[in-house]
Amino acid sequence: HTALSAESGKGKSWSITFSANDAAPLSQGRHTFNITAKDSAGKTSTSEVKNIFIDTIAPQVLTAVTPTTSQTANASFRFTGTAKDNNNSSADSRVELIKVKFNSYASAAAETPSDSTAWFDANGDTSWNYIAVFTDEGLNSVFNHEGYKTISVKAIDYAGNESAVFESPKFLYDRELPTSSINSYTAGSGSAVNLTSTPSFFANNTFKLSITANDGYSVKKIVVKQKNSGVTKTVYTLDNINFNSKTVD
Repeated sequence: HTALSAESGKGKSWSITFSANDAAPLSQGRHTFNITAKDSAGKTSTSEVKNIFIDTIAPQVLTAVTPTTSQTANASFRFTGTAKDNNNSSADSRVELIKVKFNSYASAAAETPSDSTAWFDANGDTSWNYIAVFTDEGLNSVFNHEGYKTISVKAIDYAGNESAVFESPKFLYDRELPTSSINSYTAGSGSAVNLTSTPSFFANNTFKLSITANDGYSVKKIVVKQKNSGVTKTVYTLDNINFNSKTVD
């Protein structure tokens, strides 16, 4: 109990401040307050009880799910994840808000982002999601170009405590289509002929094609198909490769 004195008279007010810097600050959890007033005639009245919960422990962001490279070819992606407040149920004010932002990196090895968006409010609390439409103006600084990206996430509880920023692993944002070309052919044991200026050629049953595939980040698979008399069949497949540019004969 804390005794307070107030200036006598009608309609007088008073206040008391509790601080974490007090010699004996309030502990984590529930604290019950009520006010008893006494007048000069000795009569008293007691206010209704008010419960105040002290929570000074920040919440935590636990997970963030990011897209695979193939999923970044879509117009949007639903980022999801989880968060929690502290485990002391008597002091747990619960997660109120999740905020996210996006970052772009010059390379997979870069440690500092070259661009970042503003913070945006996500949906949910301990289970959260944010649908990023890659063409949205607010995301333009990060998603107007290919490259390595991350999502940063922070949680805020009802007591105003803010978590440390959770940074996802980098994911590759790859929007551009790969390119491919047939560069040259070699008939029999002859010399290679550049096909840049020769769209068709004659050959016997033995000839060789030189083919190049390019991508800004990686070529994963090359497939060569042949069409004859309306029938198409695969004649060559090179799989499980990882090159920005690959030429095969």
